[in-house]
Amino acid sequence: MLADEWPLLDALPCAVLYAREGKLALANPAAHRMFGPESLEALPGETGGLRAFHDNGREVTAAEFPINRILAGDTDVPELECRFIKPAGDSVWMRLQAAPVRGPDGAPAGATMCLFDITAEKLARDQATAMNRELYHRVNNALAIVQGVANMSARGARDIEAFREAFSGRVRALSKTQTLLVRHNWLEVPLVELLQTELDAEIGDGRVKLDGPDLALKSEVALALGLAVHELKSNATKYGSLSKTGGNVHFAWSAATEDRRVRLEWREMGGPSIQPPTHAGIGTHLLTRALAQQLGGSVELAYEPSGLKALITASL
Repeated sequence: MLADEWPLLDALPCAVLYAREGKLALANPAAHRMFGPESLEALPGETGGLRAFHDNGREVTAAEFPINRILAGDTDVPELECRFIKPAGDSVWMRLQAAPVRGPDGAPAGATMCLFDITAEKLARDQATAMNRELYHRVNNALAIVQGVANMSARGARDIEAFREAFSGRVRALSKTQTLLVRHNWLEVPLVELLQTELDAEIGDGRVKLDGPDLALKSEVALALGLAVHELKSNATKYGSLSKTGGNVHFAWSAATEDRRVRLEWREMGGPSIQPPTHAGIGTHLLTRALAQQLGGSVELAYEPSGLKALITASL
């Protein structure tokens, strides 16, 4: 179908079709390389012509192709984005733009259509859309956690100053984890980095020892675990091993590949002797109920004479 009278088309990198008198008259070399000559024997959508599909999977009809709309007399034809199946079986997304071709007297003499490969652009847009949906979900999840923390902090506070202190500390812990999530593109957060961020000062002075392999945590699990560690650290600083010189914490964990869970043990040593509380405080409720649910696992507290022990399981 190549026409010697139109050699300029041979140099164009995009696929170009030219039609006149209701038939496909010319396809440039780029079109032949992309689609093969067997798909360029007729106008797009017709038997022997190119076939394409919309984003929803519906096949593009012959009347929808811009070049055919121009031939039918339409004067305002928008561009069309659709997916073509190449002869080798792989897909390519194209943007189609058509325009009328006029003769010396200005009368319509045919139509031309350019097909631009936008596969990479389409993939990037789809990924951005998916990430925006995921970000929306995760932000809503974080806000739900903040709302729950605010309600529980308010119920357990003696006065407004106690509420401010407790709530501000928990929000700061969430903020640290959110910063990590942004740094890692809202995908997965390394467990060791999460713990180091929350326990930086205590690790630095040697009072908290971390022991376990580095693992990747899902965003919702990372948020809950960061807050759980904050609760344990706050309790240890006020009442447990970190409230006394010489006290320390051993925080160890291991992963079970068979059920995709991580098991963590927070063990306090060298602090004041403790007794089980007569009633569960807000921090305990937050750990064993709300955060356990967010972790997709459980939080169990054991008040041993040597110090508090917390056993945490979370999904990976």
